[in-house]
Amino acid sequence: MTLKTVATGIDPTDGKSRRQAEAIIGDAVASVVRYAREVGKPIVIEQLDFRQKKAALEGESRKYSRMLSSFSYGKVKACFLSRGYRHGAEVH
Repeated sequence: MTLKTVATGIDPTDGKSRRQAEAIIGDAVASVVRYAREVGKPIVIEQLDFRQKKAALEGESRKYSRMLSSFSYGKVKACFLSRGYRHGAEVH
């Protein structure tokens, strides 16, 4: 998976098992951490709050609702913090 794939809004984890999705996210995080180290820049994680968005899911498409409900912001953030620490990349 490339950063371009993520930026286009294509969900590479759609239809994948939990472990497959975790592996895909881990690979994407590894790419970002590697790039941040190469260019000498920190990684900044935006603090997102999906509570209102999840409450407003009624009337949305099933695919969109499923995607938003399955998104684990906490797991992605933890992955960035862990990998950043292990590989010497600054993460905020």
